[in-house]
Parts: sequence; structure tokens; C-alpha cells
Amino acid sequence: MVPYIDGIKHVKKIAQTADIATEFVKKALQHLLYYKCITMIDIFQFSNMYTTTEKIRNLAEDRQMQAACIEFVTIPGLKTPTFHTVFSLYCGLKPGIKISSFCADNNIPGHNINIRNFITFGVVNKFLRRVHKY
Repeated sequence: MVPYIDGIKHVKKIAQTADIATEFVKKALQHLLYYKCITMIDIFQFSNMYTTTEKIRNLAEDRQMQAACIEFVTIPGLKTPTFHTVFSLYCGLKPGIKISSFCADNNIPGHNINIRNFITFGVVNKFLRRVHKY
């Protein structure tokens, strides 16, 4: 089952791909989560909204995190965006702005950024959080 955990598939998809009962996958993921082997985040959707947290300061100050961020968010084989560009884009995420609008307004593909990885890096490093609208 572990080879099918890729940061994109949800529980049901992992179970289908690995040909394992969903309940077994849930239990295994609970154990991996408990032992801090994995991190679980919301499923990425273009209708989601995100905003920065106070931990955005960590990205601004930590050179190693900056390098890891640039490497993770850049579409493989394309020119790497500058840290300034990536950081400015993170700071542009505000409540009320859906990711679909954010991508269109900021020409995300033109910056060679994989938007799913962009959001994932921010959420996993806790300087982005999803805004839930009720």
C-alpha cells in the first residue's frame, strides 16, 4: 500500500489502486499518521481558498526552506522562478479568492509553478491554511 501514497490520491483511490479494502487502508493511514510518518491535508481543489499564517515568516527567514520550496513548486524541466516571485504569490493568497481565480489573475503557469505543489508545500509547512466558507 505504501507505494501508492503519493500526496494526491485519497483513501478510496489508494484502496482501489492497491486492491485493498478501504477499512484496511484507513487503519494503516491512521497508524502512519500517529507515528508521524505521513501528514494528511485536504484534497486539492481549484474551488478551495487559502490564506497565509504568521508562520510565513519562517519561509522569509529560512534559506534552506526557500530552496526546498523553489525546488518543490517548480514544474520539472522548466526555468526556476525567483524566490521573490514565489513569496509574493504566497502573500497574494487571501480569504475569498478561489485558487482558480488566483491562478488566472497571477499567470501561475507563466511562472513555471505547479499550483498543486505550491499549495501543498505551504500547507505542510504550516504557513498556509485553508479557508472554509460556510
